[in-house]
Amino acid sequence: MPLTSVAALLGLALSTTPVEASASPRPPECSPIQSIELTPGRAGPPPTVCVSPGQPTNFHFDAQLREGGLVLEERERFEDVGEGKRSVTLYPARGGTWGKPLSLEVCFADGAAPACATFRLVLHPGRATHEVRVMRTTRTAEELQREKEEMEARLRQLEEELVRTRAACAAPSGMTGLVTQGHVTPEQPVTAKWVYELVTQGEGNALAFRQGSTYRGAGRVAIMATLMNPGPLAWKTEGAVLSAPSGAKLRVLSVWQEAPLSPGASTRVVVEVEATAQEALGPHTLMLWGEDGRALQLGNVTFP
Repeated sequence: MPLTSVAALLGLALSTTPVEASASPRPPECSPIQSIELTPGRAGPPPTVCVSPGQPTNFHFDAQLREGGLVLEERERFEDVGEGKRSVTLYPARGGTWGKPLSLEVCFADGAAPACATFRLVLHPGRATHEVRVMRTTRTAEELQREKEEMEARLRQLEEELVRTRAACAAPSGMTGLVTQGHVTPEQPVTAKWVYELVTQGEGNALAFRQGSTYRGAGRVAIMATLMNPGPLAWKTEGAVLSAPSGAKLRVLSVWQEAPLSPGASTRVVVEVEATAQEALGPHTLMLWGEDGRALQLGNVTFP
């Protein structure tokens, strides 16, 4: 059933408001590449590494590993574990959930200190650290230069995101913002449709999907979902990922939650995503996660 009223346009405009910050504990930052330096007598907790269901996490070491020296807690929770001479690859099982972080321990073949290393694996519903570089020796000039270049690239990315954020804050909102920013044109008006009869819900979802609609404009799409909290804990949306049929993850522009979601209550969540006309085709998968790591997966999400 198409929605062509002004309310549909304003529903898409609301999605430009980001999720408010909260003082509740948050999951760790999950960078695609992580460097860890091991030193003899290292104090403190083991380094934390993000892993995600169905996504590979590769550990690369600068020393050869001892054969049979790998110990992985609750190994049955992983689809596959690859052990090389200087590497370990982990594939957490799809659809799995962990009640706690798991530990990975590896030992080295050369007998030098430290003889072994332990890592704390944290399961994240949508993000994984794909490459972990573990160093036990003094880094070379080439390694320092490579790390410097990576940090400079990350800084440039953050600066670009800051410019985009400032521009978005300075731009007009509502229907005026949609028109002036080129998201509504005579050639491509905002279109909308109900999708609540089509969307599928993943097993073990923290929330229940009640109804929803999707929107498409010039260069972006959005989904508005009404969610009910059947559990005993409150919910606050922390992030989202929209995956295309190819598996590619589209860039999320904003996530908006109408109100904190108490047990037994319902609220609306709007996710706005950058997408070309081609990227908007086909059924997509939407993943939402809360500040405590609980997740919601919706499949067969289509756009008008």
